[in-house]
Amino acid sequence: MKLGVDSVTGCVAELAVGGVQCIHPWGFEVGNWRSFFSQQMVGGLLSEPREWDVHVGPDEGRVTAKVHLAGALLAIESRHQLVGPCALERTLTMRAMKPSPVGDLAMRYVFRADVLPVAVSGGLRLGHQSVNRYRDLTETSISLQGPHGAVTVELTGAQVGPFRVVTYVRDEPGGRWIVHHRLIATEAGMLVIKRIRDNRLWEVPPGSFLSRWPLRRLLWLCRERYWPRAPYQMGANALLVPGAAVSLSSRLTLSGAWAERAD
Repeated sequence: MKLGVDSVTGCVAELAVGGVQCIHPWGFEVGNWRSFFSQQMVGGLLSEPREWDVHVGPDEGRVTAKVHLAGALLAIESRHQLVGPCALERTLTMRAMKPSPVGDLAMRYVFRADVLPVAVSGGLRLGHQSVNRYRDLTETSISLQGPHGAVTVELTGAQVGPFRVVTYVRDEPGGRWIVHHRLIATEAGMLVIKRIRDNRLWEVPPGSFLSRWPLRRLLWLCRERYWPRAPYQMGANALLVPGAAVSLSSRLTLSGAWAERAD
């Protein structure tokens, strides 16, 4: 397994086995409905890094950052480490530095669908159709398979705090499989409705008409669940108190012919 890391962003940018490049760059994302931050962009919407430090070694790497979102300040550390010729381990930790509303934190993997055209998890088997459909998985692992070999990505640990943890896959147009291990605020958090065309946001008071089922169920993450072009979407932010921390850890493993050629 050959690993390449971007020295500016700290994203894993290359993962090749036997000369076959199987990924697009990946890193982490964090957001709170008003704003979001992408490691790959070292920025995003209404966000900025207050500090940004990248360390890249031969078999490991680390990004430590203080990220400012709208109304939030977060200390984030992302690490990766090669473990032998066939495995890569990752950890992602986030700590609130002031009272901070957060909607989600995602550890991203991005794979080339032309190299790995099939996704398998539990009894689910998918081909890439470029429809960008989100599929929450019942399992915490997924295998991406192709004629050259296969990779399996597995969630190995999570400190969830006020979030719930999900693993999902989507077939993004442009030939990309997106796999996220994700901490996402639950419906017990501070509900919000977002108008997509101009990013306008309304808070939903507890007990209000919009907060009641079934309307809440209809709008809850509807663009991800079943209505990709919905003009509005409901979500939630969890309020992290200063010092509150959450984390994700995962492992990528080569299998099939790739495992034999990993050296």
